[in-house]
Amino acid sequence: MALGGSEAGSPLESLERLRNDSTGHRRMSAENMEVRWFRSRYSAVVHLYRDGHDQYGQQMLEYRGRTELLKDDITSGRVLLRIRDVRPSDDGQYTCFFQSSVSYEEALLELQVADMGSAPVISVEGHQDGGIQVVCRSSGWYPQPKAQWRALQGRLLPSASEEITPEANGLFQTDIVIVLTEKSNQKVSCSVRNPRLNEERESAISIAEILRSDIESEKETLLSKRGKEKETLRSEMEKQKETLQSEMKRQKGQCLGPMGCIEDFMSIQSSQLSPANLTQLKATFNASGVTV
Repeated sequence: MALGGSEAGSPLESLERLRNDSTGHRRMSAENMEVRWFRSRYSAVVHLYRDGHDQYGQQMLEYRGRTELLKDDITSGRVLLRIRDVRPSDDGQYTCFFQSSVSYEEALLELQVADMGSAPVISVEGHQDGGIQVVCRSSGWYPQPKAQWRALQGRLLPSASEEITPEANGLFQTDIVIVLTEKSNQKVSCSVRNPRLNEERESAISIAEILRSDIESEKETLLSKRGKEKETLRSEMEKQKETLQSEMKRQKGQCLGPMGCIEDFMSIQSSQLSPANLTQLKATFNASGVTV
């Protein structure tokens, strides 16, 4: 995750430089001062240094264990605040306030957080308006990214829709859709840009690849549908087989003879079986030497 700010160094360093330039005084040591970094309110403490030590009792929970005040040049009036594990919520304005026994001053710093997301993934989603609906998806961006489709020569292509969704970690995901036809350019690309860093990630795909992917997807759908139909038919036949076996066991012992039992059984089951399964059952009996 990248950082940016309105000042290259510490606000305290910049402030001391301004004081020295305007008054002619030498830089003062901040070793015995109170140095307080806070957000929107004085009590919203990011880091506090007082009485020669770092004080963590008033620090906001979201900054616990993530801040460090660098004091290498504190005797020259320069301190730096380091924030680890930077996250989107760290974005925004910070105030550096310092106070001695005789004076106090403050300075503002704008911290700009930025993160480059994943490489765009291009996939076929379906059909729309006589063409193929293709989506470009990328996640993990901050701030909100700008996505667009381009032709091979770099010309911008109109998108059918675009959606930016916030993620649980404060980053953003973008989905941008385009509808392609056989008359479209031979190759298209999708780029996602971070406006704060002015950097982008790009992925490209040819129309032939898209059509091939669409055909493979339809083939998989058809095979899956046929597989489910076969499984359903097999399950129904197993149930009917179990029903027949159960009924035959029940009828056993109630027949005057083998033929009478079979005739009674066939008359009962003929109304419960499909014509195809009834024919199959008769063939089974005939193969066993019993004419039905």
